[in-house]
Amino acid sequence: MFWTWLDYRPGMNFDSICGVMNELGMEGVLLNAPTPDDYRVAIPIAHKHGIEVYAWLWTMNLEHDRDRILKEHPEWFSVNRNGKSLADTTAYVDYYKFLCPALPEVREFIKDKIKSYCEVEGLNGIAIDYHRFVDVVLPTTLWPRYDIVQDREYAAWDYGYHPAMLKKFKEQYGYDPREQKDPSLDMNWRQFRCDQITEVANMIAGVVHSYGKMMAASPFPTPKMASRMVRQDWGKWDLDIVFPMVYHTFYTEDVSFISDCTVENVRDKNKRTILYCGMMATDGSEMFECMDAALDNGAQGISVFTINGLRSPEIRKQFKAYTDSVKAVRTTNGRLIKVSHPAVADADPFKHEGVMKRVERRMQQIIAGTAGEEGLVPLALGEYRLNDYYDATRHYQVVDNNSGTAFDVTFYFYGDVLSGWDVTKARQESKQLCIKKIRCSATPEADMVPSLLDKNNIEFHPIDVVNWKDFPYKPEVSFRIAHTGKCILLHYKVKEESVRAMATGDNGQVWEDACVEFFVSPMSDSCYYNLECNCIGKLLIQGGPLNNRPLASKQILNAVKRWSSLGNRSFEERAGECDWELALVIPISTFFLHSLDTLDGKTMRGNFYKCGDKLQTPHYLSWSSIGLERPMFHCPDYFGTLFFE
Repeated sequence: MFWTWLDYRPGMNFDSICGVMNELGMEGVLLNAPTPDDYRVAIPIAHKHGIEVYAWLWTMNLEHDRDRILKEHPEWFSVNRNGKSLADTTAYVDYYKFLCPALPEVREFIKDKIKSYCEVEGLNGIAIDYHRFVDVVLPTTLWPRYDIVQDREYAAWDYGYHPAMLKKFKEQYGYDPREQKDPSLDMNWRQFRCDQITEVANMIAGVVHSYGKMMAASPFPTPKMASRMVRQDWGKWDLDIVFPMVYHTFYTEDVSFISDCTVENVRDKNKRTILYCGMMATDGSEMFECMDAALDNGAQGISVFTINGLRSPEIRKQFKAYTDSVKAVRTTNGRLIKVSHPAVADADPFKHEGVMKRVERRMQQIIAGTAGEEGLVPLALGEYRLNDYYDATRHYQVVDNNSGTAFDVTFYFYGDVLSGWDVTKARQESKQLCIKKIRCSATPEADMVPSLLDKNNIEFHPIDVVNWKDFPYKPEVSFRIAHTGKCILLHYKVKEESVRAMATGDNGQVWEDACVEFFVSPMSDSCYYNLECNCIGKLLIQGGPLNNRPLASKQILNAVKRWSSLGNRSFEERAGECDWELALVIPISTFFLHSLDTLDGKTMRGNFYKCGDKLQTPHYLSWSSIGLERPMFHCPDYFGTLFFE
């Protein structure tokens, strides 16, 4: 019930290492060796010391045969959302060379490889690793290593777009996932990629079991986390034993991560699979806290990465005493570790005492660094305010009243567990806009808005920020805005080199036309609204947090009055310089997920945009700048502040 991962190389003193395993109470090794013949040498040595041997094999990512397959079959390699193949692209590291699981020839290649190892006499089992796609999201502590932030799924790391995958998906679901505005939100596409990996895993299991050997795997921490991060839904795999890599130092850095993951794994694993817990070997007392966290929450064994990390004689002595005591308990309980543990892990970050201590220490380090001091000062934190909530990410802001420093605190939840966090000094204030109140005896018609704003001397503001260098075109766009207390009056002016209006009704794909947009978050919660209107007044309205945005009803849409200088009939793209204007009268009932009685004195957050995805020159302009790597307007973090008089 105590195992280790280990790399084997010809010429190493494997006999000595097996002797140490035996002394420490270890019973098995997940051994990575270059060839089947290397296992034929190693297995008798391990068995002499009472150590079982599982071949630790990379499957979807190539290892010992990487160069040969790259040369002979470059068409086998996985492709990302940008259309780049790993045959000639690097994702994070040079050795990431993942294959496409949908290709029959790839499956046959893997099957033959597995057979060659199963034919090794004395091998107890096969343990697959790297059986997945490239990490669409890395563990949070690795982000600084690659100078990235992965608060959502980005195209460069989103793999699985090989033509064979796309063809197979379209045959099953009837559409190409790339047609979606954001393919990462398509649950069918996400699960389809998981299922392709599962099919290959269970094919391998069939081969392994046909040879009478045990089937195991070393997947990401939990099935739900793995499904999101690497498309690895391992709870559906036909495994005898699973060794999930619950490396807490990669995620929250707190031992509670091991407890949470183990609780989730007991719930979500294949019911016939024996659950172990994989963890980093550390030469200190935390090693034993980690093992307690796993075994106290349902794990039946431990695997450490690797035995070489247990260096000091004192730690080895403690490890031996620990394994002896656990084995004694297991023997008493009929070869099971019986414990009482929660059915569901607590995902509230503020109840994770160890995590919050680390969060606060990071704040103290930031304050000390800013002040040029070495010592850590005490904090007097105010209330944590939820600023944004999308996908697996929650953004909070909190102020330290001692130093006057505001912090952005972000928590990440992949699966049902707290899986990462970050603390930064709050970014500088975004743009601000004071919105004047004007007096009206009745709600104006939309065609009256320009003259009404002229009469009240309401100024125009440019929408002129080019956020993405791949889309440099900048038409002349400006807007002006006022309110009556009960409605918002919005007027756009546009001059651009072509214009298009193909959306024929409301809640259509207006962003593909010559389009202006107003995004606004009326309250300090995760909900915001997007009002997108093409040049003939066809309107799209949605509301809610990023991952749950219902469309507005016909009644809500009809209440928004509109006027366009181009009329209201659709037309195909017209090339040549064109000037047009649009006016909207937006009643407070438009914010259908909130109950607002007035706009007077309100402070909201919002942004104004201009786009045209299918114009001859696509463009994406904003009023308040956006610091994301790709065009994305659904980013409340970059909203400016709107003060309503």
